[in-house]
Amino acid sequence: MQQIYPPANCPACGSILEWEKDQLFDPLDVYNEILESYANKYELTSDEVEEYMKRIAFHETDWTEDPSMHQYEGGPGRGLFQFEIGKGKGAEVAIQRFRNFYKDNNPTLSRINIPSDFSLVPEDMQKALFLINLMKVENREGQDVKANLASAKSKGTSGLEDLWINYHWAGWKEDPASEPSRRQDFQRSMLEYNRRYNK
Repeated sequence: MQQIYPPANCPACGSILEWEKDQLFDPLDVYNEILESYANKYELTSDEVEEYMKRIAFHETDWTEDPSMHQYEGGPGRGLFQFEIGKGKGAEVAIQRFRNFYKDNNPTLSRINIPSDFSLVPEDMQKALFLINLMKVENREGQDVKANLASAKSKGTSGLEDLWINYHWAGWKEDPASEPSRRQDFQRSMLEYNRRYNK
């Protein structure tokens, strides 16, 4: 991975503009490192991890796979995985988990300024944040699927849906009554994904 040398007096350091202009580091390097770490930890191939992420992003972005996606009607979701902005919300939690992940083995990387609006973050960095966040999510009691993609794989066709409902969708705490309709939406997305990509 490239070493990062943040420019002096740069309050915007780490924004997409600075990443592109100053080339502080390559987000693809960060993503590839985390992808390899995740795949090795859960005994999956990198292709399997990327396929599952692609499916979740397909659903979260209303089939567009647009990394600059904003939730409709002014909602708080942003980016490929619709991490929510706001104090204590999903984006802030994911950023802190990223910092904790790199705190010991790359302190400089742990201090970069990542916008909580992930629609401003390069796609590879969004995927890295998604994987680090998922690695730190706690398993829910009483759920067959654990908070990792290997567990989702082991449960067959419904495994990824269960993982998304229980460990990524914020509504399982805030709006549990809507779970059946949310599951139907996810199933429709997977049918369209399979059709579009000949799966």
